[in-house]
Amino acid sequence: MTQTRFEKTIKSWRTNDAHIGDAIHKHFTEVEPSLEDWIDVYTEGMRVWGLVFEEALDEFDLETDVLAGVAASAWNLALTQVVQALELSGVGQLEETLRGMRDAEA
Repeated sequence: MTQTRFEKTIKSWRTNDAHIGDAIHKHFTEVEPSLEDWIDVYTEGMRVWGLVFEEALDEFDLETDVLAGVAASAWNLALTQVVQALELSGVGQLEETLRGMRDAEA
């Protein structure tokens, strides 16, 4: 994953006694274009967890279950909002529309 300019702030939050919520939000905003689905968001969340708490998460930890649930729910909500905004019948129709757009570009 691409490092962002906010990672130094995230890593050093204990020594700076800083509130890092804003830096974490900006980090995810900056890496967002490289994230393709909720699994990428989840994986990046695990990586940032390691930066903040100086410990890696195991994929079977309870914390990773929470991160996966949040990432998947946010992804599904975003897709639902796009489907509604485009007045499509569902996520399947959205995927079909996007596939057709990709095929037309090729």
